[in-house]
Amino acid sequence: MEFGNPLALWGLLGLSLPVIIHLVSLQKAKKIYFSSTEFLRQLTVESSSKRKLKEWLILASRVLALLFMVLAFSMPYRKDQSHWNTEQEGLAFQVYVDNSYSMERNPGQGTLLDQSLLHVQSLLKSGSPSTRYQFLDNDFRSGDLQSMSAQVLSRRTTEEKFSVRSRTLKEIANRFATADQLGKRNKHCFIFSDFQKSTLGNFPVAFDSTSNYYLIPVQNTARSNVYIDSIWFDRPVVKKGDRLKVFYKAFNSGEEEVKEQLFKLFINQKQSAISYVDLPIKAGAVGSFEYIVSESGELKGAITLEDGDLSFDNSFYFTLNASAAIKVASISDQINPPQNLIFSEEDDFSFYASNGQQLNYTTLDEADFILIEGWEQLPQGVIKRIPIWLNAGKSILFVPGVKDRSIPTELAQALVVSNLPFKKTDTTGRASQGSIEFPDVNNPFFADFFEEKSNKVTMPVALPTLPVVPGYTPLLSTHGGEAAVSRSSSGSAYKGVSYFIHFPLSKENSNLAQHSFFVPLLLKMALLSKENAEKLYFRQSDEIIQLSINQEKNKDLIEIRDEKGTLIIPSQRLNGTLLTFDLPEQISQPGFYELVYKNNTLRTFALNTSKTESKTDFYGSEELRSSLKGIPNVKVLDNISEIAFEEQLKELTKGVPLWKYCLFLSLLFFFVEIVLIRWFK
Repeated sequence: MEFGNPLALWGLLGLSLPVIIHLVSLQKAKKIYFSSTEFLRQLTVESSSKRKLKEWLILASRVLALLFMVLAFSMPYRKDQSHWNTEQEGLAFQVYVDNSYSMERNPGQGTLLDQSLLHVQSLLKSGSPSTRYQFLDNDFRSGDLQSMSAQVLSRRTTEEKFSVRSRTLKEIANRFATADQLGKRNKHCFIFSDFQKSTLGNFPVAFDSTSNYYLIPVQNTARSNVYIDSIWFDRPVVKKGDRLKVFYKAFNSGEEEVKEQLFKLFINQKQSAISYVDLPIKAGAVGSFEYIVSESGELKGAITLEDGDLSFDNSFYFTLNASAAIKVASISDQINPPQNLIFSEEDDFSFYASNGQQLNYTTLDEADFILIEGWEQLPQGVIKRIPIWLNAGKSILFVPGVKDRSIPTELAQALVVSNLPFKKTDTTGRASQGSIEFPDVNNPFFADFFEEKSNKVTMPVALPTLPVVPGYTPLLSTHGGEAAVSRSSSGSAYKGVSYFIHFPLSKENSNLAQHSFFVPLLLKMALLSKENAEKLYFRQSDEIIQLSINQEKNKDLIEIRDEKGTLIIPSQRLNGTLLTFDLPEQISQPGFYELVYKNNTLRTFALNTSKTESKTDFYGSEELRSSLKGIPNVKVLDNISEIAFEEQLKELTKGVPLWKYCLFLSLLFFFVEIVLIRWFK
């Protein structure tokens, strides 16, 4: 125990006064009793004994009352290893402030970020001129970990802004533990955050045993928020004049039901439709807009709502390409194969056909869906481009030719499959086994493919020659259990999708090309290719973004331009038509961004906030204490105001004050003295 005002302990000398007074009062003349009053002696002795006991109890209570009164004025403190002296040399404060978007909440005294920065200012006042500081926020800038003075850190906090990034408690602890700019100073780490459950990470967390950690939850009681989780369209291809249905999923992370939440649809900054949705407690609901596409080209769309508690996620941005038809390319060793007729007569498709000679590779690179029939004389240029096309999100359909007997080695390597030999076909006695089974209507590929399953539907007949390809999932199978049509499984090596028809489209092997089933099968593959190639929006949590561009670039780099006209050059690489680039740290706001090459706009992409920041579940002080129980160098402070935080800082620097307990005990013993004097007989 230490004392904040040790000079007051001289007051302990005053404790001798009541003792001296008591002893002096005992020096009285001795009484001699006459024989006539001797019979009263016994009663007098008994009364004198009680009186002496009462006097000693009064003396004890009086001395103790004065003792604790003196101790109260001496300001005693109790310290342990987690407390420090701000005047000591070698003291260092590590400060982390959560500047994620969830700290935008305003409970009435400024945003949570503002409250945290005020606490930092109080922390700076508690230090000494020799104290050194390190500062960290979610951006993890290297310069922040430099050792700095209180004045430098104070100026740094005035520049603090919200960040698109969020950090786990493990990342924060590791970041401070690996910072060596403070040397061997006595380090105390302060973490100011709302401790959002969706971003904080898992417990337990490994803390540096050489440092002391203080977790300060800055929270408000309001825990409600409505945000848009995702959007999609009712069709993969959108053209001018279409009646488009835009679906969205909204989520209510609050603890109260939301009735008739209003949502607005904007296309190119013009309000186009409104929608109302009821949102249950901590649940989502799907709403929709109907919009007639009145413009062509790449359109900028946004869905907005009004939610006062948090505003950073009140808008959801997306892009809408309303001009491009699906580009289909066919490479076949046959003359006028049946698939050419399907796509050449459809207005939703732009079709290019070649027999494998004098190919236009620029057109192939721009295609969304590529059909390759016959592999025997497939050009090397096509084989080399197959991985590039699949990486770009394109879809490719492979159909064996009549003369093919195996998958060529180069093609097998491009598809990351084994070189599979074909099976010999026997057209006699296999008609029943070669009948294709009715497909699984629960498979997403066949969604809206049939109105209903009917036994009256006659399926095509096929005699597969290509065996099951490893890594591919059958879409159609024969009654004999052989794969007839398959597609690459999820988690494959490429972003795009590849399909195999396991037999030639000749009449000897199948009647699929003449069957009514053939047209919707190919159209479905082509329509899904548009979904694979085009992404409506990205999130700020996406560190890498991929977009297809129709541009041959030379040495000049592609730039990103924000809505203010600022140009940023990202780390990038172009593989064919697929541009891959890292999302720059300078992009901190949701909205629309343009890809620019030599002052020409190539593409526009939409960026939205990470939905984890929109969730409103937080760890309170007691939950944090329970999760971090047993870690001696970690303390959790209560949800505190600025004044209360300054009081807690005093406790941390001087220890736990005990003067209040001393004052209470002093008053208690004064009360005991009064009781003894008045009621003890």
